Amino acid sequence: MARKKQQEYETWVCRCGARFSVVVHDPGLHALPQRAKCWQPKCRWYIKAAGVSTKPGAVVASEVLFRAMIGMGYGDETKCGPTAVSKALVGAKIAAVSIAPAPDKDRTFISSITLENGRTVHLASSTKGVTVYKVTHG
Repeated sequence: MARKKQQEYETWVCRCGARFSVVVHDPGLHALPQRAKCWQPKCRWYIKAAGVSTKPGAVVASEVLFRAMIGMGYGDETKCGPTAVSKALVGAKIAAVSIAPAPDKDRTFISSITLENGRTVHLASSTKGVTVYKVTHG
């Protein structure tokens, strides 16, 4: 009986305990940074590449890990379809708005809207209007 070759993973770890791994044959592995700010709640550390010999963590695709590393959300935060966004926004009271001045003094950039229930809806521009790319809680 032939023995199955064990899968190899590139792993990123954080001092908070977060651990994520990507299969070494993933075509997007080369795009991942060696270090990024950890996105876990209340973590103030950096998640760093620990190499192939490290114990693997949650196995994810390189695209998923890349999006999390650049602040586009991870897991349930990225579920931003029309139904989820409508459910989060309709009837909710706005507690805060993250704004910045635009070059035109009569315009403003809005990057996120925080609701009274603690949810924050993160926004980005697109060719068809505003895109919701993640919804965080707390």
